[in-house]
Amino acid sequence: MTLAAHSSGPAFVFMLTKADQTVPEAITLLPIVREAAVGHAGAKDIGLPLPELARLFVGFREAGCRTYLEVVSSTPDAMRAAAHTAIEVGADVLLGGTDRPTIFAALRGTGILFFPYVGTVVGHPCLLRGEIIDIVDDARRAES
Repeated sequence: MTLAAHSSGPAFVFMLTKADQTVPEAITLLPIVREAAVGHAGAKDIGLPLPELARLFVGFREAGCRTYLEVVSSTPDAMRAAAHTAIEVGADVLLGGTDRPTIFAALRGTGILFFPYVGTVVGHPCLLRGEIIDIVDDARRAES
């Protein structure tokens, strides 16, 4: 996955995920993250119990990574919970989610950056769809 890093241009984000969830062996992969010096690493909001996910994010930070949590959940309550998970694990960036007001409210004052999905989200795992102009308009709404 690439994404424009906050101030330094495009960056590769190494996600320890498969089939739209964090892989169960994620903690054991931390030496690879350290050795590869990827700089940006993340996981999904589902797949690991919260204490293990928190340990994973500690490992990411110890490896010198900017950390990313991606929202897979699709209901407003689950998205709010994902935002709180991002806070609890100390994520630098929360990716995804469509209930922007709920997530923005949950993250207000935390310093966590939020990059929501834009366009039309279809299915699970989600696919982002829409005409280019509609996606651009939705991105502008999200930005504002």
